[in-house]
Amino acid sequence: MLFKDIIGQEAVKQRLCNSVREGRVPHAILLTGESGVGKLPLAIAFAQYLACQHRTESDSCGQCPSCLQFGHLQHPDLHFAFPIVKPEGKSEVVCDDFSEQWRRLISESPYFDLADWYEAIGAEKKQGMIYEKESSEILRKLSLKAFGDGYKVMIIWLPEKMNEVCANKLLKIIEEPPQQTVFILVSEAPQLLLQTILSRVQQINVPRLDEETITRALGERNEELAVSTALDLAHMANDTWHWQQYGSAWRGIGIYHMILVVPSRDPLLGKLVIPDDEPMQAYVERSELGRAVIHDLAQISQRHPEIKLLQYCLMPNHLHAILHVTAPMSQGILAVVRGFWQGVKKLSLDPTTHKVSFISRDTIRDTIRDTQVSSVCRDSIRLQFPIFTEKPFIRPMSTRSQLQSMIRYVQMNPARLATKRLKPGFFCVQHNVEINGRTYDAVGNIGVLMEQSR
Repeated sequence: MLFKDIIGQEAVKQRLCNSVREGRVPHAILLTGESGVGKLPLAIAFAQYLACQHRTESDSCGQCPSCLQFGHLQHPDLHFAFPIVKPEGKSEVVCDDFSEQWRRLISESPYFDLADWYEAIGAEKKQGMIYEKESSEILRKLSLKAFGDGYKVMIIWLPEKMNEVCANKLLKIIEEPPQQTVFILVSEAPQLLLQTILSRVQQINVPRLDEETITRALGERNEELAVSTALDLAHMANDTWHWQQYGSAWRGIGIYHMILVVPSRDPLLGKLVIPDDEPMQAYVERSELGRAVIHDLAQISQRHPEIKLLQYCLMPNHLHAILHVTAPMSQGILAVVRGFWQGVKKLSLDPTTHKVSFISRDTIRDTIRDTQVSSVCRDSIRLQFPIFTEKPFIRPMSTRSQLQSMIRYVQMNPARLATKRLKPGFFCVQHNVEINGRTYDAVGNIGVLMEQSR
């Protein structure tokens, strides 16, 4: 990875290169910023610059043996740690078990986010973590002699996902690493890191990209891309861009949050599974009814190509979905959502067909019998059809920061429900809560939950 291949961030590039030329390379760096601004590419490019045998004032040469190895992410002195999940039946797992998927994703799309990574490793239903065992792997790797005369570099992507025991075991080596060893932490939520880690690193903020930079980069990478299209894409990368553009809020381009609920609030769509009593590993095992609802949800994008399904989460008694309308629509998003609702209402009928979009009365009875439903509710559901009598709730989102918060909220739903079940009262209003050395009068449940999971 060369600095010249990274979009923008000239000030950060210059600062990193100057530290090498002036012999002031920090032993631990924390790159912070939003998703998609180039933090991980910058970390890899800096590691390559440290190892390059013929570096210039502003970049690696790209041709020496070291650079060629970095091009394949296979340099023996380059190491990574990142969130992973435990496969079923396996008690211990380390990042090297996922190295092939990691290298492939970086080579295909170095600006990927956490959702892309989970999809690449087939972990859409689980929340990843940097487990305790990874600390032993990091200590082992950095204790080995360097392959050449250069630096050993450990890049930790999303260190806020580290298990607390893992983080504590790394404190000493981050503060006093072996000679010519550099830690590069790449974080989107530095406030969730231990204060003792923050005090040991040199923090560099990687700012969001301005529209002019993105437009220029898009034009350089695709000469056939129209200037107007490049500007639209640049708007989408800008935090100040309002999602509702080119039309009314319900017919134009926009981002929308939709919620579909079982009015009885009984768990007809699936059941919560909590492996090893770890809330951050919780997921929902879908019932047949739940699978049918997701099938209908996926049909939205197939029937309306201008609508992209950005994120969804099926819970035992409700569904969250985030929809991106990429082009103006004649009928509007409200009509599409109403069509989806009419489709799922049919799931509670009793047709003789075996199409996936329908579900029989017998299947509904099996679903009710297999879930924890009160006897009163069970009897009422058998007599009252359809199940989805309430229209889905839908609202537009105004900014990208709101979108990022909602995606995190949706992703954390299973973990939040698992925590409520394992620790009743955990999400009650809490006062004088201490997190990372700071005391808060009241803390949102996601912040508390993520702090507890480290």
